Amino acid sequence: MTQFPDVSRSQELYKRAGELIPGWTQLISRRADQFARGVSPIYAQRAKGSHFIDVDENEYIDWVNAVGAIILGHADDVVDGAVKEQIDRGSLYTLNSPLEIELAEELCKTIPSAQMVRYTKGGGEACSVAARIARGTTGRDKILVCGYHGWHDWYQAANYGVDPESGEYPFAGIEPTGVPRALAGSVIPFTIPSPS
Repeated sequence: MTQFPDVSRSQELYKRAGELIPGWTQLISRRADQFARGVSPIYAQRAKGSHFIDVDENEYIDWVNAVGAIILGHADDVVDGAVKEQIDRGSLYTLNSPLEIELAEELCKTIPSAQMVRYTKGGGEACSVAARIARGTTGRDKILVCGYHGWHDWYQAANYGVDPESGEYPFAGIEPTGVPRALAGSVIPFTIPSPS
């Protein structure tokens, strides 16, 4: 008989979150309703390498790896050491840092098609910048998208063409409330067909 891990502490935290945080979380990728309720962990308390420990002290392999954001794994000693050194020098300046140039040079050297670099503070903002650049460069208004790209109006307008409760696209339960109707039809969702 399979014994499932005790995730009672996660369940308690989930209940508290439901009273304070709309949707229980800030990120769709962390929604507990995509996992087996009462069996899957919801809250992690620490992680190292490819594993994390939930608040109930169960250990798991992190197959998702923060949706690809931590390609070297959790709490990498080299990365963490460099970050801690930089924190001692200050982590956010009012002025530019020479590190911006060093990273831009490294990115242009590493990515053959890169000629210049633009930094953003998050993934949603990066997608918005990309959409604006694409529209500005091509002179076209419509964007074809696949997958999730954030909460910005330019992307959420895709929900005007689909019943959000069906789960068809992009995620169930995300209505385009507050998104200007003028954007309807400006984002065209598509899915990559599965190989037969």
